[in-house]
Amino acid sequence: GVLLGLVLGTALSKPKKRTTKQLRVRWLDDTYSVVKTDPANNVKSVKAAIFNAANPLVPAFTGVIVTPKELSIIAASGVVDTMVESSTEIEFTVDGHWACFEVEGPMEFELVGVMALLSDTLADKSISLLAQSSYDTDYVFVKRTHQDAAQRALEAAGVVFV
Repeated sequence: GVLLGLVLGTALSKPKKRTTKQLRVRWLDDTYSVVKTDPANNVKSVKAAIFNAANPLVPAFTGVIVTPKELSIIAASGVVDTMVESSTEIEFTVDGHWACFEVEGPMEFELVGVMALLSDTLADKSISLLAQSSYDTDYVFVKRTHQDAAQRALEAAGVVFV
């Protein structure tokens, strides 16, 4: 049974070719905060609070994720501060001081190993990350205190910062 499982597993899981595309990334200017609140909160009111705080300009990155367990927001710290101060009826948990780099895109969905390269390289240096993806590209957040070390590690792995 075990041998058959190993043979079938090998036959069914053909290894994918990892991308050889040289990754180009750029740091976004803002410092970011990660926010959590109860998903029972009205998503429309949270969204309105984010974009009211961001006016007159839309920030380089704002992400909203809703699951049955939480409503999470990643946004520029100034936007988050304004949102939290102006939304007295909503309770937020905030973790700040994140730097973000954007992978130059658009990237095709068929590219394999992009996040593995980034996360493995940072993990080798004991740097944790928070990853977010959009339709066109990936965004990687690291604590501001690890920004320089993250860049050095990624550059050593062949990632180009522009």
